[in-house]
Amino acid sequence: CLRIAECKQGSKVFLPYSNLGEFSSCLHGCHCEGFEQNPIKWALSYIVNAADGIDTKIECSTQVDSDDLYDYVFTCPPLSQRRESVDTLIALIQNKVKSNGEIYAILPFDVCATTSGSQGFDLRKILADIKASVVVLSLPKNVFSPYTSVRVCMFVIKLDGKGQLILADFSDDNYAIVHSSGARKICALKVDSIIETLSKYDEKVLWQGNYSDLTGYLSLAPDRYLPVNKMPELAPGEKMVKFGDLIKLVNKTKLAVKSPRPLI
Repeated sequence: CLRIAECKQGSKVFLPYSNLGEFSSCLHGCHCEGFEQNPIKWALSYIVNAADGIDTKIECSTQVDSDDLYDYVFTCPPLSQRRESVDTLIALIQNKVKSNGEIYAILPFDVCATTSGSQGFDLRKILADIKASVVVLSLPKNVFSPYTSVRVCMFVIKLDGKGQLILADFSDDNYAIVHSSGARKICALKVDSIIETLSKYDEKVLWQGNYSDLTGYLSLAPDRYLPVNKMPELAPGEKMVKFGDLIKLVNKTKLAVKSPRPLI
C-alpha cells in the first residue's frame, strides 16, 4: 500500500485497526491518528512508534470520534469481521476523507462481488454513487499464510469524482514468494513485479473502464472482465473438445406462434 501511495510530507493519515504499527512506523513526516481494538497490539504499536519518533495519536478503542478530515487512510482490518470492516470503510468515505483523499484497504475478496443486500454491495454502491475512482488488486491466495487462507484483495479508493476503474488480477502464485521461518512458511508479495505490471498496463491481468461498464451487482472482481488465458485442468479420462463441435442444428420446426426457428 505504502509503495503505491507515496504519502506527502505533512499529510494527515487515519489508521483504523492500526495493528502493530506496520503502517505508522513507515509514515515519517506525517501526522497519524486512528485506533486499535486489541490492547496488547495497541501497546506494542505505541512502543514502536515512540521509538521511531512517529507523530501518532492511536487510541485503544473500536472507533475514534473526531470531526477531522484526512488525506490518506490505510487499513488492514480483521478478515473475520467483514461486516464491521465494511461499515467502518463506508463511514470513512462519507465522513473522514478530504476531497481527492485516498483510501488503501486490504479486504476479503468476496467484498468485490457480493450480491445486493450482502456484505460489500453497499460499499460498491456508494463508490458508484459518488463516482470515486477505484483500483482493485486481487492478491495470491496464500499472501497471509500461515495466519489465514482467506482470499484477499487491495482496494485503492480516490474521492475525485471521476469514476475511473482499474481491476487487476494478481492472484497467481507467481506474484508471491514463500520462504521458511523456522518451522513455518511465510508468504510475501513480489511488490516490484506488481508495480511494474501496473505501469505497463498489461491487458492480460488488467482491465480499465468505468461504472457503466460493470456487470452483475456492480461487481469489482477483476477475473469477471479479463480474458481467460488459462486452460482448465482435465481429470483422468476427460477430453477437451471445441464448443462448436457440440452444436447440432435441427431442421426448422413450426412453433405455435408460427415463428420458425432452428432448435439447437
